[in-house]
Amino acid sequence: MATVKRKHSRARGRTRRAGHPKLSPVAARTCPKCGETMMPHRICSSCGQYRGKDIKGGAEA
Repeated sequence: MATVKRKHSRARGRTRRAGHPKLSPVAARTCPKCGETMMPHRICSSCGQYRGKDIKGGAEA
């Protein structure tokens, strides 16, 4: 297993980590029933539908 020979400065470590690309924004789509924005492949938080079926069985929009 590798051992540390010398301490790296904070700037060196932060520069190495900053080189990676940032995360892309979360994809969003509109619910076909109520029109609210939702994450794809998730149950709609406002009407409780997923792929045309009532999953939550709760509030109607």
